[in-house]
Amino acid sequence: MTSHALDEVSSNGRPGLALWGSAWLGLVGVQLAVAVIPGYRQIWVSPTALFTIVVIAASLCAIASLAVLVAARRADGAELGLLAAFAMVVSVLPLSMG
Repeated sequence: MTSHALDEVSSNGRPGLALWGSAWLGLVGVQLAVAVIPGYRQIWVSPTALFTIVVIAASLCAIASLAVLVAARRADGAELGLLAAFAMVVSVLPLSMG
């Protein structure tokens, strides 16, 4: 999706869509660059640091899923509730299996 397409979509009443899309594409680009470009040294070799990052990220995702679940409950949105429940399960799984 090009930036013109993002601007066109965001002008239809969703002002944060262009910012969200740009941030998402930027983060995915960084992940792909780190995974594809060979490095001369190892990155993130500390198991404690990796465990901390996973615990923080999974916890934040679980909190966000809970907020979406509450919003779905208030709006009587079954589809949104199922999506939030799925995100909650996927978030809590690394915490329980860690």
